[in-house]
Amino acid sequence: MCEVKEVTLEALTERIGRLEEQVKTQITPRFDDVQDENKALFGRIDLYFVDLEKQLNSVRADLEKQLKKEHAVLSDDVNKLLAESRRLLEELRYQFVEKVRERIQAVTSDEIAEALTKKILVVRNATRDELNNPDVLKVRYASLGELHNRN
Repeated sequence: MCEVKEVTLEALTERIGRLEEQVKTQITPRFDDVQDENKALFGRIDLYFVDLEKQLNSVRADLEKQLKKEHAVLSDDVNKLLAESRRLLEELRYQFVEKVRERIQAVTSDEIAEALTKKILVVRNATRDELNNPDVLKVRYASLGELHNRN
């Protein structure tokens, strides 16, 4: 029985040796192959991202150029509209001033004085709200000194 054990032990030792050799020759290289494949895959992924980044930067540059062009065009349009608005406003001011001058020239001071002598000015007491309004004409009674110095 001892011999059977020895044979078995020898067979086991030999078998373990073959397994160790198999691990050295087959399993380790397979792991290295996987690592090499991963390195190659990661390299391709890196190249893809570099290419993608270049494309994105190119698109960004194109968009920035287009945006600058559009901004320049819009700025020019706004400036033209502002200039036109200013010109129109100045023209309206000029027309208004001319009409006021025409009306003022049409009425002389003598006509105003004569009109004031013929008209009776009707007045009433103003309310508090009316007194605070800057558009309301405020009148008061003339003092005796003002009445005597009138002539």
